[in-house]
Amino acid sequence: MTEVAVIRPGCTDYDAQSRIAGRLDLPLNAAGEAQNVELVDALRGLHLSYLLRGAGGNVAATAEQLGERLDLPVKVTEDLCNLDQGLWEGLTVEDVRRRYPKLARRWHDEPESVCPPDGESVGEALERVRRALAKPLKKGRAFGIVAADPLATLIESVVLGEEVEFDGPLGQPRRCGSVTVVSTEGTVREEAAVSSLSSEDVASVSDRAGAPLAKDGATTES
Repeated sequence: MTEVAVIRPGCTDYDAQSRIAGRLDLPLNAAGEAQNVELVDALRGLHLSYLLRGAGGNVAATAEQLGERLDLPVKVTEDLCNLDQGLWEGLTVEDVRRRYPKLARRWHDEPESVCPPDGESVGEALERVRRALAKPLKKGRAFGIVAADPLATLIESVVLGEEVEFDGPLGQPRRCGSVTVVSTEGTVREEAAVSSLSSEDVASVSDRAGAPLAKDGATTES
């Protein structure tokens, strides 16, 4: 059995605005930075061997911070870049629902068949996730993957051997700053979900962020 910690990075302003990020290189906002501090505590004790990540501002920042604070190597692979959502990137969920109603409905009914205009199909992204995880899943060593949604959901489906089923609308995250541990035997457990931090919580955790931490383990649809 191989366990994989799927680590959703802290939130960005796009998450707060329900905008689709796709592969846009976005920085964490103040709440996201605070969530990353909480992630360190959630990952202690999982005995991870290393972290994997694709590209992207919030993913890269989160992975590097976690790697440094937990003394874990971070490996980068292009196959774990987020879904290219083409012309949807930058739009709000409501924008997409209004302009591309048929595709938006298929996102939940037939997710693997959906391809955002000028983007990448969910099925294509799923294939590269399978390619990226083929060898790591055979080694039996626990590892973590820092990935934003919708890619994080695809990763979970590959590890579990299940069909893709999205929770959030159009792949939007409902669990920023969270850790879900999935295994090749089909087990799932939530280790952290800190996306509901209040403003007071964010301020408190942000104060800790700079402190040194001990290292350990009108439709236009075609």
